[in-house]
Amino acid sequence: RNEIQIGGGSEPFELRISIDSCRHLSQLLLMPTSERQASHEKCWLSFRFFGKVIQSDIFSVSDRQHSTQYHGDFSPTMDVFLIRSSYCDLRKYFENAKNSTLRIHVCKEGAVLGTAFIDWLALFADNYNVSERRNGLERRILRNDYLVESKLNSGHGNNSGGNSPPSIAVCMSLESENRFFGNDNHISNEIH
Repeated sequence: RNEIQIGGGSEPFELRISIDSCRHLSQLLLMPTSERQASHEKCWLSFRFFGKVIQSDIFSVSDRQHSTQYHGDFSPTMDVFLIRSSYCDLRKYFENAKNSTLRIHVCKEGAVLGTAFIDWLALFADNYNVSERRNGLERRILRNDYLVESKLNSGHGNNSGGNSPPSIAVCMSLESENRFFGNDNHISNEIH
C-alpha cells in the first residue's frame, strides 16, 4: 500500500472505505418490473479516490431475490488508504468542493446506472460523537445506507410503486494515533 501525502504534515492516518451491501438495485434497470424479474444483469460498484479507480467484483442484479434481501452474490469490499498529513490539512483537503463528496457508481457494461453521494465532511464535523479510542488509536466511523440516484431515468427505473429505493451500505472510518479530533468531549467510547 502506498502512502498518500496531503499537505506538509507527517502524522499517519488510515482511511477505510467499506461497502457492506447493496439493496434494491434492480430498480435502476431500464425495463418493466415483469422483465426485471427474469433478468440477471451483471453490475459492479466503482469510485475514484486519490486518482485511483476502485471497483468491486461483478455481481448480479435481479428482482427474483426477495425485495427486502440484499443482493446475494455481492461481496463486501474494503479499501484502506494510508495518509501522511495533519488534521488541519486533511480537513482542508476534504472541504475543497472537488474532494468533499465520494461518488460510488453502480455500473454495468457500457453504462452508469446510478450514483450514491457521500459527504466526507461528516467525518470532520465539530459535533461528531461516534468516535472510539482503542489501543491508543482514535477512530471516527461514519456508517449509513446511501440512496442511489438513477442516471438512466426513463420511467421504468428508480423507486416506483412504493418499493424501497435502491441503496448501498457504506462504512468509512478515519484512524490516527493522536487525539486529532479535539477535546475528550468528542470521544464517546473509551475501550481498554
